[in-house]
Amino acid sequence: MATPNTKEKSGGKSGMRVLAPSEVLFNDGDPADSLYILQKGQLRLYKPKGRGFVEIAVLRTGEVIGEMAFFDNDGGGRRSCSAAAMVTSEIIEISFTAFGKTMANLNPWFKTIINTLANRLRKTNARVKELESNSVAL
Repeated sequence: MATPNTKEKSGGKSGMRVLAPSEVLFNDGDPADSLYILQKGQLRLYKPKGRGFVEIAVLRTGEVIGEMAFFDNDGGGRRSCSAAAMVTSEIIEISFTAFGKTMANLNPWFKTIINTLANRLRKTNARVKELESNSVAL
């Protein structure tokens, strides 16, 4: 799978976007400024490895992508993997600025729940990486 230049150049705008098959939404390590809701199609999440990649997941209609970067460094996080369309896909892009305004208007207890879940997921992901790096192939 080729990895063309990233398309995450929204400048913090929100709205509908259409991705062509194999079009990259963002690359591993890119700065993040939006999250996305997949309206139609399929997106592959992957980590580049050598000339290929390791597939992490395939997202389908209704799923959210890029939300964890919002919770890293107060919305200034980086992408933890790459994402590309498998077929023509429609996504709703929500800028971190717009999402932050929505989060600010939530009840404090609801924000606490969301932040707690994000922190637990982040810690679990870090622990899985640690366990994988400590495992020895037989």
